[in-house]
Amino acid sequence: MSIFLSLATQDRIFLFLRIVFCFSLVFHSIALLCFLKQTPPNQASIRNYLFYIQILLVLNDFHMDILFEPIPLFPVLAGYGIGLLGRLGVPVQVQTGTTLLFMVNVGVAVALCIIFRHQNILPNGHALKANKARARYI
Repeated sequence: MSIFLSLATQDRIFLFLRIVFCFSLVFHSIALLCFLKQTPPNQASIRNYLFYIQILLVLNDFHMDILFEPIPLFPVLAGYGIGLLGRLGVPVQVQTGTTLLFMVNVGVAVALCIIFRHQNILPNGHALKANKARARYI
């Protein structure tokens, strides 16, 4: 079974994805504005982690929707990019590596945010609370 999409259909799909990107950009802007203006003082430390995650998501959206524009070739585990980077001659491996770098970085930032929040919630002296005295033995 093969699936064939005409060029007109592909163009409509990419137009729809660009419209979604525009809405996403508006929502990212609102979120960044809220992080900068509306964060209460007692949440200032966690705000940095969330702000970093939001910036990474903006960069990832821009990279995937404008610079890369990947076309998967199903059922084969393959694809190519038709975005600006592809037109400039950047190899697909570099584009895919950049995409993976963004996604892994978001995952690590979320894990650090969770660990930081967990450590702030624990009371002093708790067995799972990390402190400087325990850090020397690690």
